Amino acid sequence: MNLPAPNADKLSLILQQNLVVRAWALKMQAQLKQSAATLTKGKARPRTRPATGGPLLRKFPNMKQYRESKLKSSVTQRVREHHGMADEIGFGIQRHGVFAEKGVGRGYQMRNGMVVRVDAKGVGRKKLDRAPSNKPFNRSPSVWFNSIIDRNTDVLADDLAKINEDVVVNALRFRIN
Repeated sequence: MNLPAPNADKLSLILQQNLVVRAWALKMQAQLKQSAATLTKGKARPRTRPATGGPLLRKFPNMKQYRESKLKSSVTQRVREHHGMADEIGFGIQRHGVFAEKGVGRGYQMRNGMVVRVDAKGVGRKKLDRAPSNKPFNRSPSVWFNSIIDRNTDVLADDLAKINEDVVVNALRFRIN
């Protein structure tokens, strides 16, 4: 089966859209790195987790180890294309970035949308088995990721709308006539 060759206008629109999406993703990566640099507490040097010879690895010897480093250096972006058109943007961060965003971590858990302090006992115990604790609560979320993406999503939507507005108008004319 011979497919008709795509015309130059469609290819031009697809290339413009791909350029806008890639430029936006690079801009967001730079802003996320800048925002992650404000989180000064945490990793001073790269580490292997769980620690070699540590209690968690002794209890679960088949557990996969991973490397942790500064959050700023771990922010990556990826644009995926389907049928030649960029339609997915993904950002990669290390897992401690998610903990900082939510305000959870060792001794703190998210339960029903709230951060609660829990006892720190029980290496390897299920997280939800830990009892809530009355210790002082001194952790709060650091909004470094979601706020930047939310603030800039409208810019991407407007840029893509400008590129595709003629296509929509032409498609509507085609149906009306």
